[in-house]
Amino acid sequence: MIKTTKFLLILTFLALLTVFCSCVGNGEINEGRSIANYELLESAESTEPEPKRGTFPDLDWTTELRIKQDFNDIHLKPWGYSFSPDLLKIDCYLGTYNGCVALMIGHRFFLEETQTIIVAGYSFFYPNAQQIEVWKPGVYEETGNFYLLTEAYNLGFLAGEDIKNIHNKRLDPHAWNPPRFR
Repeated sequence: MIKTTKFLLILTFLALLTVFCSCVGNGEINEGRSIANYELLESAESTEPEPKRGTFPDLDWTTELRIKQDFNDIHLKPWGYSFSPDLLKIDCYLGTYNGCVALMIGHRFFLEETQTIIVAGYSFFYPNAQQIEVWKPGVYEETGNFYLLTEAYNLGFLAGEDIKNIHNKRLDPHAWNPPRFR
């Protein structure tokens, strides 16, 4: 009798322990997770998706998208070409200065002319016709405009200190976008 009572007490205790361990408030089943993990999982499921990121850490994806769309509209459509922004690639991001973005985006590769340009006392060597361009967002227009580095400096969009920073950043390997198919 004592053995049977002990056995029933132990069995009841184990049954209650099992029910207690497998349930989490409001009668929800825990499915083997601890209460802390369950709450973390529940909060993670209710959050918004992670925001999109641009190719470069300091260039947000909306600005990058606008630049690519403007590039397509200004440089490619007049020649009868049009590409999705996903297919266009910014080769080098050199920073944002006074709202203007200094970058290199490929489109003149067929011209093989080397050149050296001096802007604000800094020498920029180009092994082909691709040069640093400055994208300035439009104030009242929907599209921005592209200027060569010399033009942007002469128009006052960039100061001498900005040119110095662009010159130094151009030598930084982190400013360059790695090739797509690596």
